Amino acid sequence: MILIGESGSTKTSWSLVYPNRIVELVNTAGVNPVLMTGDEIESVIRPVLAELHNTVPDMIHFYGAGCGSEKVRMDMAYALNNVFESESIVVESDLIGACLALCGSSPGIVGILGTGSNSCYWGGNSILEQTPSLGFILGDEGSGSALGKRLMSDFLKRQMPIDLQLKFHEQYDVSPEIAIQRVYKSPFPNRYLAGFTHFISANIENEYCQNLVENAFEQFIDRNLRNYSVLQKAPVSFSGSIAHVFQNQLKKVCKLHNVRIKTIVKEPIGLLAQNIQTRHYAQ
Repeated sequence: MILIGESGSTKTSWSLVYPNRIVELVNTAGVNPVLMTGDEIESVIRPVLAELHNTVPDMIHFYGAGCGSEKVRMDMAYALNNVFESESIVVESDLIGACLALCGSSPGIVGILGTGSNSCYWGGNSILEQTPSLGFILGDEGSGSALGKRLMSDFLKRQMPIDLQLKFHEQYDVSPEIAIQRVYKSPFPNRYLAGFTHFISANIENEYCQNLVENAFEQFIDRNLRNYSVLQKAPVSFSGSIAHVFQNQLKKVCKLHNVRIKTIVKEPIGLLAQNIQTRHYAQ
């Protein structure tokens, strides 16, 4: 059996792949080896071991946020081996996982719009072009953290319509002091900011919220997708909770910019598991 983990900044999805079936396992918190110690990673993924009834997987495939460099991939593989004791471990970025899920062996542009954002041009076997994500401070345009950051800033600076200000105040305990503490001094500020997208979704019929989301997607296209030389020829496939929840706004903005959408999925784990099953077990 093959254990698959697909992790963004907020959640990790786990599945078991057999020759004739795919079994969904538990979800755990997101894992980012750039931001977490080995002990922290192991504590997050250890509950999956109970789902395996202490059986050692023949192979582990892990696709995660932050796993772009060789050193980080080695650190992640070390943590996985400490927990599962598997002799065969493959660690790649969540972007490659999305490419395998959404494009497989076909070329195409892939965009991730979740807690963070990322994109690339996939050639069918490898990434041929990529715009760096740069994280929630320098980049992550169109992501949940970007939306939450703008929403919170607008609320605290009184740039939000008064009716929404009142709603926001009723639902959240946010002040300049709390915001600064949570964003600048607490762990995982990107998750904290992305949590406010629930408010945007609940009030998406409000013109302010629609404009907020559409402007974020405009920035994602302008600062990421436009860098790809094949944009006018290749369709774009999207994955991630933000792409899924706000797909009407995403489709509208993409249409305005002549960006063709191939597909939008909330989570790539199902298609990724099918791809790995085919590659490893097909005769």
